[in-house]
Amino acid sequence: MSTNDLILLDFKFKNMRLFLLVLLTSFNTYAHDYFFAFAEVEYNESSKKLEATLTVSTHDLEVAIKKEGILLRDFSEIEKGSKDFEIIENYLLRHFKIKSISSVNFKLLGFKISLKGVTEFYLQSESVKIENQVEVLYDLLMNHNKKQQNKITFYHEKKTYTRPFLISEKTQTIKLN
Repeated sequence: MSTNDLILLDFKFKNMRLFLLVLLTSFNTYAHDYFFAFAEVEYNESSKKLEATLTVSTHDLEVAIKKEGILLRDFSEIEKGSKDFEIIENYLLRHFKIKSISSVNFKLLGFKISLKGVTEFYLQSESVKIENQVEVLYDLLMNHNKKQQNKITFYHEKKTYTRPFLISEKTQTIKLN
């Protein structure tokens, strides 16, 4: 082997190591270190209904549902009224509940998947009477990720209330003044 061959071999070896380092780093950066879901809920005075948007990591939700032994089609292929749509609705409503005088019944109206990797789920309640306070359970994805943190912003009578939800604090009471 000539000196040029050894230099070329050394160059290829260094490039291969660099390629592997970049490849492994890119896999590591794909996984995210934060786990958040957000809820915005507004009481519509004219319809007397709660309107909510849940913003969730699409991938994390798909994994959580799959861990429960449920296989769904790709979210982008799921149509309203389908069995998969109903499965998603039931999953969300088990982990997002509001109670005032009585429990609030929500329906999933639809959802929108963004290119940023999150899905917005649109919910609406039946007519409901809201008094003095609401109690909120928001433990979405917490069974599958102990680092999961959720947040709600609740709008009522031109006031805004924000509460965090942690694995140790899955329920919050919002006093409406």
